[in-house]
Amino acid sequence: MSREDYRSFLNQSASEHFVKACHGGYKSVPFGLSRATYILHVFSKARFPIYDSNTHSGICLLTHGRYHGWGIPKTKSKDPDWYLGKFCAIIADLQQQCAVHDNASRREVDKALFQYGKWEPRHD
Repeated sequence: MSREDYRSFLNQSASEHFVKACHGGYKSVPFGLSRATYILHVFSKARFPIYDSNTHSGICLLTHGRYHGWGIPKTKSKDPDWYLGKFCAIIADLQQQCAVHDNASRREVDKALFQYGKWEPRHD
């Protein structure tokens, strides 16, 4: 598949709706880029990283908001092009630095980044 195919898949999946229970009944909500990247992660056998608010925050913390001259937004992007072009490149570089070569190790990087992104520095 080409990058355009992946972008189309992410756009299509992210725009799908599902029914969510809420106070007073149910509502239809969009699937979103985070869930779409999880599906891509599973079907690609971990070739593509999981992207959510925690992994995004983890990358921001690790890079101090800049990477190879790119600015990294403080909040999670909803743009599949940003995910495919920048986030995946940052993760690939991180995996290379960590000598990651198999799916189990890729998953460990995802989990570590998720946990790191949950950390909030103290401002004493």
